[in-house]
Amino acid sequence: MRHQVAGAPRAVPAWIARCEALPRFAGREGWLSIDAIHVVLGNTGSKTTIHRYLKDLQEELRLIVIRLCGAWLRSR
Repeated sequence: MRHQVAGAPRAVPAWIARCEALPRFAGREGWLSIDAIHVVLGNTGSKTTIHRYLKDLQEELRLIVIRLCGAWLRSR
């Protein structure tokens, strides 16, 4: 399930948009394991679903970086 979040460039997974546990991820260094995310989310959702959403987010971040780099290069 996806829905648009104000200010987001694209739709984000609904569980991220409404996740009350999200602030717990802030300030952590490095990548979190799927198991760690599963625990922070209260052991809800399947690890397969979490993995799929993380892959979606990785692709979104890749596209954002490409757009930002393109904009930076055009501004030079």
